[in-house]
Amino acid sequence: MLTSETVREQTIRFQQDPLASNEDYSILKHHREHLNRKLEQQQHFTKKLLLLYSKITESNDFEEFIDTLKTNEPLLKEIFTLEGYKKRSRSISNSMEIDWFKYGLDITEYIANNDELLSLYNNGLL
Repeated sequence: MLTSETVREQTIRFQQDPLASNEDYSILKHHREHLNRKLEQQQHFTKKLLLLYSKITESNDFEEFIDTLKTNEPLLKEIFTLEGYKKRSRSISNSMEIDWFKYGLDITEYIANNDELLSLYNNGLL
């Protein structure tokens, strides 16, 4: 199979650059880290649900069932309340800090710098 010259050049350039400076690699690495954190969170949550389930199934009658629920109130709150969800979500959102100005786009500046878009905007077509 013959490879086109542009593909070959891109491959050579990709192989010459350090992997840490590659944008695609850094995006994939960030995505992998995010998914790993989410997986750990899901595994922790599943463990808590299984723990609660095992404690509930050990109860033999209604009174034991109620006692089990009362003694596991913090666990129930963590699993089933909005506060517990926010606590779990906060651990992920606090660990990431994104410089949005680096990736953001000022739409007015973008339109002002492009004559064609500016004329469309002035004509009311944007």
